Amino acid sequence: MKKTIILASLALMAAFSSCNKSEMPEAATTDGIKLNITVADLSTETKAVKSGWENGDRLNLYFEGWNEIATVDNFQKEPDMILKYDGSKWQIESQVASLSSRLKSTGGKFIAVWESSNDLMKYARIVSGSVLYFYPPLTGNSVYHSNMLVYSPNNTYTLDESTLKADISTWKFNTAFKVLIKTDDSAVKKKADNLVLQIKVGDNKYAMPSSAPAFNIYNYLYLVSYSSANETGRQGAVAESDGLAFYYRSCEATNSDNIVFTLNDTSDDSNKQYSVTGKSLNATEDSFKAISIDYSKFTAGAADIPDGCVDLGLSVFWASCNLGASKPTEYGGYYQWAGTKDVSDTGINLDWSYCPYHTGSDESSGWTKYNTKSSYGTVDNKTVLEAMDDAATVALGGKWRMPTDEEWTELRNTDNCSWTWTTIDGVNGYKVQSKKSGYTDNWIFLPAAGSRRGTDLSLVGSGGYYWSSSLNTGGPNLAWYVYFYSDNVSRYRYNRCNGQSVRPVSE
Repeated sequence: MKKTIILASLALMAAFSSCNKSEMPEAATTDGIKLNITVADLSTETKAVKSGWENGDRLNLYFEGWNEIATVDNFQKEPDMILKYDGSKWQIESQVASLSSRLKSTGGKFIAVWESSNDLMKYARIVSGSVLYFYPPLTGNSVYHSNMLVYSPNNTYTLDESTLKADISTWKFNTAFKVLIKTDDSAVKKKADNLVLQIKVGDNKYAMPSSAPAFNIYNYLYLVSYSSANETGRQGAVAESDGLAFYYRSCEATNSDNIVFTLNDTSDDSNKQYSVTGKSLNATEDSFKAISIDYSKFTAGAADIPDGCVDLGLSVFWASCNLGASKPTEYGGYYQWAGTKDVSDTGINLDWSYCPYHTGSDESSGWTKYNTKSSYGTVDNKTVLEAMDDAATVALGGKWRMPTDEEWTELRNTDNCSWTWTTIDGVNGYKVQSKKSGYTDNWIFLPAAGSRRGTDLSLVGSGGYYWSSSLNTGGPNLAWYVYFYSDNVSRYRYNRCNGQSVRPVSE
């Protein structure tokens, strides 16, 4: 005789149909058990994920007694029951024959695992010790293409005659952070198996990627905690209706962190990149957060952008912090023009006797390099620092260098960037934010680090002084620099012996 099975379900997402309940159609388990299960809402923040139940969604139920006497060679890979949504209603997709014999008349516990559009049962399943792992598709070294996975541990059920009642009330997020790269381009979505996203936060932190979900075979009431799939923030893509989804275990960032998203196509090792600053994130297993980025915002050719760069849409990429600093709000070192050593030590007297390429008794004579006038010394007509005399190139290598006077002028142009005097983490300076289309979320912070003159370190917190790599040809004892105070940003030429900040750039 056919039995009626009712699954009384609240909305899984906050954006679902409020507290309405849906009924499963008339169906029967293999052992004639009726089901009456209530499913609680997830966090209200999950409405960023989707707007309702979707075709292919599943609830996998593992009841007390699952694999209680399992061995490596003889174990039940499948959950006790899989409920599947077909686009309009929930149905029992499968159920193991032994379920009724393991249910307790006094009640018991079970775990529920909700899947997205993927089929967890199609994952490769491997037993290691007492743990059963479900391995999603893999790209390269420890990069999984994992779907969103949410689970509810330690749920209690009661069994009244032939009706099983349960209330799934607490959800945990095995994948707590979703990045959706929005695109309607079918050709891009077809490459999902080859696309990997890396999320780098600040200088040395990464989002935590998802790896293989795992259950303890003998203690089946929770999802086993496991380490990150890799330590470099790389997660494989999953094609969805509105773009490419990347599901991470967690991601944490503060407003001062520069977050860099690098999209790698493993088929040809090409990269596209997008970066943003001023966004705080705290996605953990007890909450869920999702963000979306238009595919068009990713810049082609970004594989050549060194770590620590910010793309403002200008002719060069600007470093996120000063030379010698480890974060944007640190002052960093102080450097003489054409000098490659940090002269922060005020015990050093920065006069003309302590100046690179100068042997004279005063500022108007004795110059041996970077000179355009014979009265000043040996003429070589070099007007831009060579790599060996560029503090940024010597310290960082690669394509890093000091910006030219023209590049500083481009940055100061208010058609290109806005300059706002502000305080970040107690440090005064200018927030320089791009006005270029496609780059308006990107900005750098220039701290008011002051400058070194003679034996003094002055104007710290109130003024910023940043060298260019350009010589002042009218008076080669001077070089061009940018200076600022709270009410003024300008350029000028100053003595090459002074110690000032350096903000590197890269091509």
